[in-house]
Amino acid sequence: MLKALAANIEAWLTESRTRILTAMQTPVSVATKTGRNDLVTNVDADNQAFLVGKIRTAYPQAKIEAEEGTAAKVTDLDGLVFFVDPIDGTMNFVKQRANFAVMIGVYQDGPRYTAPSWT
Repeated sequence: MLKALAANIEAWLTESRTRILTAMQTPVSVATKTGRNDLVTNVDADNQAFLVGKIRTAYPQAKIEAEEGTAAKVTDLDGLVFFVDPIDGTMNFVKQRANFAVMIGVYQDGPRYTAPSWT
C-alpha cells in the first residue's frame, strides 16, 4: 500500500507543479486571510481543490485537513489522514514567484491528535 500511496502522491505533486507553473503565466488574484502577511491566492484555492479531488477519488474513506479550509476538520488520526498545504510560502509565491512548496502529509493510524488551527 505504501508504494502505491507514494506513487499517487508523487504523480499528484507533478501534475500540481505543472498546473501552478501554467497559472503563474496569468494574473494571480490575491486576498488576505487574517492580516496583510497572511495571503491566499486563486492558485492556492485551485490547487487545493485539485489535490483534495485527487485524494477523494483515490481514497474515498480518507480524512483530509487542508489549509484553505474547504475540507472537513480532522479530529483524530484513525485510518488514512492527509494534510494538504496547496502553496506553502504564499507570500514568496506572490512577491517572488519562487521559494514556495506544495505539501502533502499522510498518517496511517497515527497517534492521538489535536487538530491545528489554520487561522
